[in-house]
Amino acid sequence: MPLRILLLGFLAGAISVPIFHQLTVLALSTAGLVPSRPWSFAPVPPYGVPTILNQAFWGGMWGILFGAIMLARPRLSAIIVGILVGMLGAAMVNLTLLPYLRGQPMPVGDINRWWRPMLINGVWGLGMGIIFTALRGRAVAR
Repeated sequence: MPLRILLLGFLAGAISVPIFHQLTVLALSTAGLVPSRPWSFAPVPPYGVPTILNQAFWGGMWGILFGAIMLARPRLSAIIVGILVGMLGAAMVNLTLLPYLRGQPMPVGDINRWWRPMLINGVWGLGMGIIFTALRGRAVAR
């Protein structure tokens, strides 16, 4: 059962990227609030994996962490945990660790660089929680 929950977390996180994450990027891009376009197939160095597949993979990896939290605290709301993993986990790593590793400046004090990843990853986490709940219910019904 624990492995199944981690797998469901991975699937929920990966599936949430092309749906919830990218629809949020589409909405923000259409409104002119983010420069990136959704569902990009631009290659990501060093292996040239399409951006959307790279993002779905990392969404799945965050989904494993989400699944581990759900295993440790099964009474918590999957939707709330998903939003928190998205906003406090994925967004914070995106805003702090990744710029450091890439030698880029940290977005300290620039609120415009903070709210977008928080919103995009928060909606992704919401989707992950919804998808996880649906997948878990389907797995239990079998």
